[in-house]
Amino acid sequence: MRLLRAVDRTRPDGMKTMESAIRASYDALTPSDKSVFRQLCAFPASFSIELAEALVGSDQQDSLDRLVEGSMLFVVSSTDDIRYGMYEVIRQFGGSCLEDLGESESTHLQFISVIFALTKQAAPMMATNHRPFWLKKLTLERDNWQKALQACKDGNTFAEGVFSLAGYWAVATQGRETAFWLRQILLRKETIAAPLVARAVAGLGIFYWEQCDAENANRYSEEAMILARAQEDRAVLARALNTRGLVLRLVGRYEEAYVLATEALEVATEIGNEGFMTTFRGNVGRCATFCGRYAEGLEHLSAVRDTYIERGLPREAAALTYAMAWNYSSSGNTPRALELYAESLPVFLVENADIYLGWALHDFLLMCLAHGDDAASVHIFGAIRMIERTSQTKIYYSVDGESESKLRGVKERLGESEWKRIMNLTHEWDLQKCVDYALSWTPPPEN
Repeated sequence: MRLLRAVDRTRPDGMKTMESAIRASYDALTPSDKSVFRQLCAFPASFSIELAEALVGSDQQDSLDRLVEGSMLFVVSSTDDIRYGMYEVIRQFGGSCLEDLGESESTHLQFISVIFALTKQAAPMMATNHRPFWLKKLTLERDNWQKALQACKDGNTFAEGVFSLAGYWAVATQGRETAFWLRQILLRKETIAAPLVARAVAGLGIFYWEQCDAENANRYSEEAMILARAQEDRAVLARALNTRGLVLRLVGRYEEAYVLATEALEVATEIGNEGFMTTFRGNVGRCATFCGRYAEGLEHLSAVRDTYIERGLPREAAALTYAMAWNYSSSGNTPRALELYAESLPVFLVENADIYLGWALHDFLLMCLAHGDDAASVHIFGAIRMIERTSQTKIYYSVDGESESKLRGVKERLGESEWKRIMNLTHEWDLQKCVDYALSWTPPPEN
C-alpha cells in the first residue's frame, strides 16, 4: 500500500500516485464492471473464465474484455485454457474498495464456495480415466484452493474441502500434503463434526502406513477405530476397520489384518460404497497372500486390477499387478512373477510414482533374497535407498526382521568393501536404471 501511494512528481496532478492512476481507471468503469472487478480481487492468483463466472455470475466475457482493455486485468494465456491475472497493486486496491463498501466478507465467502465446488466436482474424477484432465485443472488453481483452505473459517466446510483434495494430493504429490491438512482438521476439531474428525484420524493412519511409520500408523488407526464405534457411523467404521487392517499388515500381524480387512469389506458392501469395496478388496487380497492363501489372494487382486483397468487407472492397476507378482513369487512361480513385475514397473515410471516403484522393488528384493542372489539383492536394496533419498519417504521395511537378517548374511558373505561398492553404484542410479536392472534380472540356477 505504501507503493500505491508513492508520489511520482513527473506525472500529471491526477496521476502522481499509483493509487490515483488505478483509481482513474476504476472510475472509468461502468457500475457493473466495477462490481465484477471488485469480486475478482478475491482471487490471489490467475483464474479461469469458468471460475470468474461462477464467482460473479454467468456471461461475463464482455466485462472481462473491458477490464483487460482498461488494464485492470491481463490475459495469462491465449491458448484453449484462457486465464486472467491481476497485478498485486491492483488487487490490493480492489481489496480496499471491497472493505470500504462492506463487501469483503461476502465476496470471500463466495470465493471459498466457488473453489470448494470445483474441488468437490474434481474429487470423484480422481478415480476415473478423467483424472489427467482434473489433475491439470487443480494444479492450475493451486494458489486459489490454497487460499480457500487458509481463509475458510467454518470448520465443517474446511474439513470437506480438505477431503475433496485428498485424491488429488495422493496422485499429484504422492500424499505429501495430505498429512499437513489432516492435522489442521484435528487442530480445529472442536468446531468440526465428529465423523469428519474420525475420517481425518483414519486418513492420518493411512498416511503413516504409506510412510511405513508403524508407531504413528498404529496410534491413529486405533484412535479411528474407537471414534468410529462410538459414533456408530458405518462409513467411518468401514474406513477405520480397513485402516487398522493396513497397519496390522504393516507390523506383520497378518491373520488379524485379514479379519479386519474382511470385516471392512463386509461393511462397505452393506452400505453399498463401490469405492470402498474395490479398495478394501485389494487389502483382503494382500492379507490373504501374506497368510499363505495364495489362490484366494490372487482371486481378489485380479478382480480389483480388472476394475482399475476398466476405469482407465494405470497407476492403481499397476499397484495390483505387482501385488499379484508378489503372490506368484511367494507361491513359487517366479517366471510368472517376473512377467507381472515387467508389466508394473514401467508404468510407475510413466506415472511418476516413485513411492509405488519403491514398494514394488521392496517385494522384488524379497524375491532376490529368497533365490539367494546376493549381488542382485544389494543392487535392489541400494536402489530402494536411492528412491527413499530422492522421494524423502521411507519405503523399505520388514517388521519381522527376516529381511534384515538375510541382508546381514549377504553383507557378511560379500564383505564390507563389496557391499559398499554395490551400494555406492546404485546410489547413483536414476529411476529408469532401477527398472532396467530389475527387468534384466534372472534367477540364478538352483544348486
